[in-house]
Amino acid sequence: KKIKKTAPFDLTWFILVSDNSRLKHFTSTKNSRLPNKNDKRLDRKSQEECAQSCESETKFPCRSFDYDKQKKMCYLSKITANEIPLETAKSYDYYEMSK
Repeated sequence: KKIKKTAPFDLTWFILVSDNSRLKHFTSTKNSRLPNKNDKRLDRKSQEECAQSCESETKFPCRSFDYDKQKKMCYLSKITANEIPLETAKSYDYYEMSK
């Protein structure tokens, strides 16, 4: 397993990512989300499943997703934090494709 430092924000955190994890292609920011820029919602998914869905999306170029930790839902987006500032949201983590 690798320890990966994520995101250049104050809310930077560390996650353990195995070599075969889809999450290794994403940087993450804890307790944050993109405000109202969702292109697709997926229910009852893990972070890993959301990352895989984002990578394999064909209807739009998925570049990030917000993960609702309480509801286990993800919101795929073609927008990134470079285009719209993140907002603080305790129940969410933000993931941005880094590859």
